[in-house]
Amino acid sequence: MYYADIEIQDYGSISVQLDQSAAPVVAADFVSLAESGFMTA
Repeated sequence: MYYADIEIQDYGSISVQLDQSAAPVVAADFVSLAESGFMTA
């Protein structure tokens, strides 16, 4: 299970839980993009 905090401009932050058993491709893609630096502030 992965967790991510996402900062949204003019709103604040939200926390999400990535469930690999329910959505393995989406979770893997999200983690891969985050680790590569694609999703940064």
